[in-house]
Amino acid sequence: MDLKVHERDTMGNVAITFKILPKSSDVDINLLVNKIRELNPNDIKTENLAFGIKIIKALFIIPDNKGSSEIEEKLRNIEEIGEVETESLTLI
Repeated sequence: MDLKVHERDTMGNVAITFKILPKSSDVDINLLVNKIRELNPNDIKTENLAFGIKIIKALFIIPDNKGSSEIEEKLRNIEEIGEVETESLTLI
């Protein structure tokens, strides 16, 4: 029996959550959230880290074949961001 593997016509999507830390505790977290919103995340929220420091978690859903590097680079180019970390990556 000859079995053929067929390519899928469409790729899936990937849900990527980035953990974003401001450059310093002096950064206006609301201003930073608004700048990140310009990149059209599917969800965005702030969380307390410690000692009054807040972090931002931004969820982006993108095509599987696109990759996350473009979004990550755009986040890193925002002046008030100190660190960007991929917290989770899930095929959906």
